[in-house]
Amino acid sequence: MKVGLHPALNDTNIDANQPSSQRQLSMAISAIAASSSRNVPLNLCLVLDHSGSMHGQPLETVKQAA
Repeated sequence: MKVGLHPALNDTNIDANQPSSQRQLSMAISAIAASSSRNVPLNLCLVLDHSGSMHGQPLETVKQAA
């Protein structure tokens, strides 16, 4: 099985003169059927932001999505 990754940003415009900005990235993951029946090991790593801005409901939402 192969995996398809489909990233999407909520806003693709980034102003280099802006000292700080935030973007939301969503990642759709889909399975693509392989032509062979051979299983390939898959390592998956999730990085969750647990800074102050992610306290409470935002962090819980990300945990549920993971």
